[in-house]
Amino acid sequence: MTVNVEDLFRVGVKPEEYLKKTLESPRAADWRSVIERHRVDSKIVEGLSKIKKRFTLICFSAYWCKDCLRYVPPLIESVRKAENNNLRLAMVDYDAHKSLAEQADTKSIPQLIVFNDKGSEVRRIIEIPSPKYTSIEEELLTILLNKK
Repeated sequence: MTVNVEDLFRVGVKPEEYLKKTLESPRAADWRSVIERHRVDSKIVEGLSKIKKRFTLICFSAYWCKDCLRYVPPLIESVRKAENNNLRLAMVDYDAHKSLAEQADTKSIPQLIVFNDKGSEVRRIIEIPSPKYTSIEEELLTILLNKK
């Protein structure tokens, strides 16, 4: 079963709201530490800022997830600093939207689903970056640039 990208975007929250909620979760100290320590890669931010096509990025995540803790704050910060209106990022709480996650065939988190401007899925990054990448945002940039 497939799910509509706009439905996913509607139930998602803005990345800033998601991070705020992480700081109110039982693992708030861990999230705060990652958020404060992370430094974005300026080359990736620059690349993201130059994307000309429109993409919707849906990230399924949960506050208790160790991989989410590690990879989600840097992703959010990189997309935020790129200040590119062509990139729409919404965070979907995996626990609050399990049926929607199931419809989107999301079994592992974090899971970043990249949709093009027509609402078609382009690719997914599941749990961790692929072996040839050091970060999810680096892999995302490669996907958006349509490079293998």
